Amino acid sequence: MNKFLSYALVVVLSIMLNACNRQPSINQEARWFVSPRGDYACDILSDSVDISAFIPERCFDDEPDDETEPLSGCTKLQSVIYTGDNPVARDYADYYNALIMLHDLYSDKETAERFGEDDANVYSFVADHVAQLDYTIIQNDTLRRLVRLLRNGMESYLRCMPDRDFDKIGPASDHLFEYLTEKVNPSLESSREAYLSYVNRTPFFNDFDSVVALRGTSYKGYQQELLTRMYLAETPEERHMYAIEFAHSDSTHAHFLNGSAVLYCEFFNPRRYSPYLSEMWRTWRASVSTLIGASTWSYIPNLHYNFMRKQVAHIIILHIEDHPDDILAQGVLIDLAGIDNISRYGALFGNAAMLEQMMMFPEWNKSNRN
Repeated sequence: MNKFLSYALVVVLSIMLNACNRQPSINQEARWFVSPRGDYACDILSDSVDISAFIPERCFDDEPDDETEPLSGCTKLQSVIYTGDNPVARDYADYYNALIMLHDLYSDKETAERFGEDDANVYSFVADHVAQLDYTIIQNDTLRRLVRLLRNGMESYLRCMPDRDFDKIGPASDHLFEYLTEKVNPSLESSREAYLSYVNRTPFFNDFDSVVALRGTSYKGYQQELLTRMYLAETPEERHMYAIEFAHSDSTHAHFLNGSAVLYCEFFNPRRYSPYLSEMWRTWRASVSTLIGASTWSYIPNLHYNFMRKQVAHIIILHIEDHPDDILAQGVLIDLAGIDNISRYGALFGNAAMLEQMMMFPEWNKSNRN
């Protein structure tokens, strides 16, 4: 009997010792950031993350062509090409692509008007790119026709700048928006209540206020806990939620880079659907957009942001393909698609990057007001 008790005691002590030794290993792995490109690594709780690990170097160039980068001619980089045969997934891919094209046309209009003040050649330069917008990837006949009309109207407007009256393009824009609203509003309304429960973290926390209270505190112990929980999470929902909260945790005292890095990695790993994908992408964009520049003259890398948005949208559409009755997923996709590009004239002083940061990080806004 004594021998058995001794053996049992050894087993218990061994398990406890392994548990003690295992936790630091988990914590260490949970803290380690490696760039998806594999060219950068650091401990995100002690080292300074390099923004170039997840933003292309060209975003920091000062060349005029970079500042006036048109979006409309880069359709395939931003659109989801759906090749399956599920009619629901096909429709939502069309809705997503049409909304991105709508955003791009208006962004290019703003860019042309801003830089055309100093160089009239910019109008035709941007118009040439607008003419390349490939609306043919939209499979819905009515929607494809409406996007074509708006594209043609925007091209004509830019080629006649600065004398053309933009109000003449209004009907084409209104018809497209009205059609999309009619199609997507039912799914948005049906999914709103379920979506809000995820925004408020209801599936995971009984007291969301306690989570909000820790945002912006820069408390390393809490940040380590978030990373470890994310690392050990068993579902994409948990993993994405902890990644978002980590981005909030240091938002008032840092340059948002650590949180940006964590979110960026989550776009590639584990590449699975969750209702947090739209919020995760927008939080990531808000965390880096002011670092590129907040002036109306700044280069705004909407093309890069939309390339990342496309990756997220593709995950959601594949989920809709497998779960065509998931109204929440449909609402998440439309929420993602409906988020405007960073606008040049989005704030009183400068572009909309600062406004977006204030909206997505209210704790940062509150801290800087005080």
